[in-house]
Amino acid sequence: MKRALQLLLVLLSFSIVAFGLPSQCGEAISDTYVVASDAGATGLTIDVTAPANCTYSVSSNQVWLFVTSGISATGNSTVTYNVNTNNTLFFGRSGIIRIGGKTVTINQGAAKGGALARRSQLDFNGDRVSDYLVIENTGGQMTWWGYRNHIVTGPSTNAFAFGLFNEDVPLPNDFDNDRKNDFAVWRGGPGPNTQAYFYILESITGTVRYVPWGLSGDDPTITQDFDGDFKADPAVTRKENGKLVWYILLSASNSFWGQQFGNATDRPVRGDYDGDFHADLAVYRPNTDSPANTFFYLRSSNDTLGAKTFGLSDIDKVVPGDYDGDDLTDFAVWRTTTGDWFWVSNSTEIFTAFHWGQPGDLPVPGEYNDNFTTDYCVWRPDNGVFYTQHNSGFPLTPAVQWGNSTFKVPGNLMQVK
Repeated sequence: MKRALQLLLVLLSFSIVAFGLPSQCGEAISDTYVVASDAGATGLTIDVTAPANCTYSVSSNQVWLFVTSGISATGNSTVTYNVNTNNTLFFGRSGIIRIGGKTVTINQGAAKGGALARRSQLDFNGDRVSDYLVIENTGGQMTWWGYRNHIVTGPSTNAFAFGLFNEDVPLPNDFDNDRKNDFAVWRGGPGPNTQAYFYILESITGTVRYVPWGLSGDDPTITQDFDGDFKADPAVTRKENGKLVWYILLSASNSFWGQQFGNATDRPVRGDYDGDFHADLAVYRPNTDSPANTFFYLRSSNDTLGAKTFGLSDIDKVVPGDYDGDDLTDFAVWRTTTGDWFWVSNSTEIFTAFHWGQPGDLPVPGEYNDNFTTDYCVWRPDNGVFYTQHNSGFPLTPAVQWGNSTFKVPGNLMQVK
């Protein structure tokens, strides 16, 4: 009996160390959030500050996240850990290192190409391919008509009622991290500067989530994943005193982030311009301001400013996307007077021009054939046809008649500025 009790105490002691239960001496750590590349890394460190007599445990909750400096420490120390390579193409992953009463979250991106596929816009069935989507006005209600272009089973169609046609802004995105876009809208208040709401139908639970965020008159179309947890974060931009102010509700920490970036006349645009799996603050400055026709972006990886002068704002629409598959958003425009696509690679500076579309079309960039690059696509209001030219490979559905001129096209409303 005595030996059994001793063994139980040993096991309990091991469990406390292994799972890093909190200590009571107030440790401080140098990092609380780390982004790791898909390639992994060794010898990563976290500095710990603690009283000399403070002993605390160190543990990881994932087998791919391995602490190498030991399962406990006393006083000031440096925790060393390794992150294994992520070979999964379409999934990022998240782990936690617990240091006494503190936690460090490590988010690792998917294997090369996975970041783009993980975030394919307008993908409602999780096959990494953008779906063709239009919205009909049905007695004041929104009826979402989806043409799902599944890469294995072939196309299918569906209709779903959600939102108010004249009042709401459609904002489909993945808000619950299941690799499927959720039906979502943003509804302004009844008067100027009144409370606005996100209404999100989460595909995991089938329940509607209401998020009060923004005011009437704000622009919610830059809602993206700003904190790298693979969930879209409710966000708006607001024109204040001649400037553009971003208000973002970060889902990873349920915290508020507000920052001025850009001028009130700038066009807020989407994208990840430094490849760290976080959306960046970005704008396109028109020719009414200086420097004219210029992309500005704030790299979330190191808070440095980037800029690229490109396009003609009076006749071009900004069509951000990853056109060369390097997981960086490229500088791209669609010329309304000719139907030409022009883009410059963010990584190589190579310029590309491609004619696809005609004046009057609506550009709808997306990943329509699972090749990890943004494809050229336009929707023609005259006949309600999506015309798609894939960046590589053969078209799956080069022309799809879907909707008519009275319908809304979310892929254009959300992404094109």
